[in-house]
Formats: sequence, C-alpha cells, structure tokens
Amino acid sequence: MPRELHVEQEQISGDVAGMVQVFCSEFVLPHLHHFMECCQLELVKPMKHHFSGNPISPTGPQDLPPPDDPMSSHLQCSALLLDVFSTAAENASSVKSKVLQDAGRVSALARNTPQTPSKQTLRKRRPADAFLLSKVKQDQEPKPVVVSPADSERILPPLISIGLSSDAVLDRLKMQDQTLLRLHHLLGTMHSSRWESVLASREWDLRPNQASALATALLKDVQGSPGYTITVAKVCVCMSGNMTLQVFHASKKSSCRPLQSPMQRRPRVMLSKEAHPTLTLQQREKSQSFWADLWNAWSELNNGTVKIAANNHKSVQHVQQEFYLTGPLHHKCTKVSAWNAFFWKKSQEPRVSDGDATGRSTLPECVREFRLQYQELSSDEKNNLIKEFKQHKEVKQTGYHISACSKVNDITQTLKRVENELNGLRCHTGAETLLFLTRGTTDLSLNGTSFATVGVDEFMKSVMGIDNQDFLLKMEGFPIQGIKGSAKNHNQRISHVCGAIHDIITRKLRIVSIPCLPNCGSYIPTGEKTGDHSAKMQWANYFCNVIIVALNSIAQLEQLLQGWEDGSIKWESISEDELPGVREALTASGHHVERTHHTRSDKGKKHQ
Repeated sequence: MPRELHVEQEQISGDVAGMVQVFCSEFVLPHLHHFMECCQLELVKPMKHHFSGNPISPTGPQDLPPPDDPMSSHLQCSALLLDVFSTAAENASSVKSKVLQDAGRVSALARNTPQTPSKQTLRKRRPADAFLLSKVKQDQEPKPVVVSPADSERILPPLISIGLSSDAVLDRLKMQDQTLLRLHHLLGTMHSSRWESVLASREWDLRPNQASALATALLKDVQGSPGYTITVAKVCVCMSGNMTLQVFHASKKSSCRPLQSPMQRRPRVMLSKEAHPTLTLQQREKSQSFWADLWNAWSELNNGTVKIAANNHKSVQHVQQEFYLTGPLHHKCTKVSAWNAFFWKKSQEPRVSDGDATGRSTLPECVREFRLQYQELSSDEKNNLIKEFKQHKEVKQTGYHISACSKVNDITQTLKRVENELNGLRCHTGAETLLFLTRGTTDLSLNGTSFATVGVDEFMKSVMGIDNQDFLLKMEGFPIQGIKGSAKNHNQRISHVCGAIHDIITRKLRIVSIPCLPNCGSYIPTGEKTGDHSAKMQWANYFCNVIIVALNSIAQLEQLLQGWEDGSIKWESISEDELPGVREALTASGHHVERTHHTRSDKGKKHQ
C-alpha cells in the first residue's frame, strides 16, 4: 500500500502511507471479518433479483421446465392452489416423478392435519418482500395481499422489525419474537416520554437500565425509520358461507416525519429616516450597558478570588485554577514603579565586576549603593525614567516556562470540560460520542485516555467485540509509528541536502583559476583555464566545525546550498600575509568567534 499511496512527495509522505497501512491491517480488516461473522450468525443475506419460471403441473412433463430467464433459479416457480395441486397429485396414477409424489403426500398430510399453536413457528424479524414496494411503484396505490380462508386461521400478524437498534437490544436481552407485537402496540398507543416508565413496570418485567436502553433504541429507530406504514384490516363477507379475508397494505411515505417545524419568515419592516438614528442610538446604549455589566462582573469575580485566597491562605493562581479560569485575569501589577525604572536604568549601564561576586548575591550591595542616588532624583527625572521604562516594556518579549506537570494538568482539566460538553450534547440531541486521546510526543508522561457514551460503549463491546482499552492501545501505536516515519524522512532529507552541498563545493573548488587575484570573488566558467581537478576538501572538519555548529535545520542547509548556486558564497584566493587581516575583520564584525575555555571552578584551590 505505501507504493500506491506514495505517488507524489508533495501530497502523501511515507509516514502517512505507513500509518494508513498499519491502521487497515491492524484494525479495519479484523473488525470487518468479525462483522461478516456476525452477519452469518444473524442470517443476514444480500437481496437477490427474483425471476419468474414456468408453472409445474402434475399432469405435465416429468422433468423440470426451463426457466424464463437464463439467470433465474429452477426452484423459483409459480405454484397452483393447495386443493387443486393435492387433488391432481393424488389422482395422477401415472406420475413417475419422485418429487411430485412426495409433494402430493405432503400436501394431503398438511390439509388433513391442523396445525396447533404450539407447532407454529415464528418468523424471523426481517422485512418481507410483500410489504416493500419497488421504486417504480412507490407513487401507485398499495397492492393488497389476500389470504385464503383455509389459511387465515394460521396467519399471524407480520413480525416487522422496528429498526436495527431495537433488534440489537432485543437480542442482547434475549427477548422472544412475540415482544415485537407488544412493542408495535406500545409505539401506537403511548407517548415517547412514557416508554421508559412503562417498560420498567411489572407488566414488562425489565430492570431500569434495560428499560432505558430499549426505550432509547426505539426512539432512535422511530426517528430514523424510512416511514413504512402497515395497516391490517379484517373484512367479513356473508354469501353462501362465512369467509374471512385479512388484507395487509404496505405503503411508504414520501419522507420522514419532520422533527422540527419549518422556520417562519419574519415580515420585513421598512424604517423611515427618522427611525434609523433612534434605533442606532438604542443599540449603542445596550452594547455599552452590556460591556459595563460584563466588566463589573469580572471585577467582582477578581475581587472575590483575591478575598478567597487571602482568607484561606491560598495563592490567587490556585483559586483561579479551581474556578477553571486557566490563568490570571486582571489581578497583576500594571503600574510602573519609579524604583523599578531606576533600577532597570542602572542595569543597562556597564559595571566593573568585583571579583567573583555574581548573581543574586550582589543584589543587597547594589541596593545600598543605588539608594542614595535614587533619593537625590527629582520628580521630573523619575517621570522620565517611568516613561522610558514603559516604552521598553511595550517592545519587551517575555517567555514563560511551562512545566510538564502543568501541561498534564491543563490537558486533564480540558478533558473534563469536553466530557461535560459531550454529555450535555447527548442529553439534548441524543448524539453518541467516542473520544480517544493519545500522546503524539514522548515529552509528556501522559497515558492514553478514552471516553464513550453509554450507547457507544455497549456497541463496542457487543457488536465490535473489542474493549476500549485494547482499541486505545492500537490507536496509541499509530502516532508513535508516524513520529518514527517523520524522523526517518527528516534524516533522509538532511542527507540529500548535505550531499548536494558536498557536490557543489567540490565542483566550485576544482574550477577555481590558478592566477586568481586576491578577493576576486569569481570562478572561471566552463571552457576556460581551470585549477586542479583532483582537489579535495577536509569534509570532516568542515561539517563538524562549520555547518553542524552554525546550521541546525533543513531550511538553513537549503539556504546554504542556494548561496553556493547563485554565487553569493564563493571561493577566494588570498595570500598568507592577508589572512591575519581577514581574520581580524571577521572577528570584529562578529562573524568569527574565537573559542575560549571556561575557567575551572576549582582553579587555585588544588593542593600543590
């Protein structure tokens, strides 16, 4: 699969293709196989095309007739009535077909032996073809299915499935098929808000959690059903005798029942010129009042936070964290102090270090030294220092150190808020949610977490056959493999760019002219006099001491390669006398830094 997906380097990289391959092989294929096994156990078969065949007659030919369609089956043939077929099969003495003889014997036995209710077999909870209209006849009148009087006593009401969710709950609770009739009666005679209470009563004998699951499944199926309506009518006609007909009509609605009424358009009101300024003024007053009230609420909350922290000996940040405020609001020092501005100004001046005293140990000495100077300042000088310090703070960049523990706490609190929102969404809309969180880096010591609503949790265990923890472990492996693939691609790109730099530097070195003037800065093009074609460079020292130290990203390496290609970086021929001057100029400009060794901490303390 990576070869098929890795078509273009700009669109799909190798790590993404590897992640897709691992996900398909480790998760999709096993669960698809498990789903097919469940379909086999539930006797779920795809719909096939039905083709008609020639009728079979006991007095006709002794072989099976050919079908009307070459793709049809011999077993799908039209049959005669029960009385006519059994009488003809019994009277036909010259019947040689074993199949027709067995059919006559079975039909006679079925006609003479009435079927008791204990021997009746219930149908599967699958929609029959007689109750489904084809797409061509959706707009036509429903076609009635007429049952003969002899079979009317043995016909039970059809067991039409309500939906997939209710079927899954019935199978999990191991309830019988007769429950479907009671559920149809419940749906037609009871409001949806009372389903759970009725199912939890003694009449149904269900536990509260079972009643809740069944009521939720029924509501989901009713809201998402295609809209089939089944009507059962009994007609009694008295002519020569009593005859009872049961007629079933199956019709499909044009669309599902709307869950929400269509939005009504508001009438458009035409305003006069005098009304526009009045409405604009009212809107501005309302907006100002809203922001004023909001600011007052923040101020009251800020003052309450400070009061709680002072009364309970807690920090303000701790109280704000408990309030889920995620950071300081307005409780911080915003006024610039004249002493801080004066001390900042003194820190900008160069000072001669006294011995080895550095760091916080010099702070008391600096305070004693600068106190007298600060007291001699006038008010105008202090105001100027404050103004200068404010300008410095506006352009100052401040960095915050965030510990790993703080990151884990932020993620945990965010997950709590997300779970609350998902539970609220389920209560309002009935949406089931599955949330998995895995770390994409090894910098955080955070374990994978999962959250699933009740419906998804039961679906994962019963239908998918996998535990949430097992699925979480598999999902956690995908980001790790993606990180490995990204690191491998990064190393390959760096190796490719370094190889290109090596090639162009060697090529430029070998075409430098021999009589080149000092600092000429040009190389001889192809066809002119060139230098030594066997010239080499000390690549180990160059890459370790120059490139790797100065450049640490792919973008910088590509910029170095572009400089060699456009000629901004080039070879120059200088003499030995000019080398010290060039080195001093580079050192003064800051391009070349002399290496110095730090003084050892135990210098002068060793025993001689």
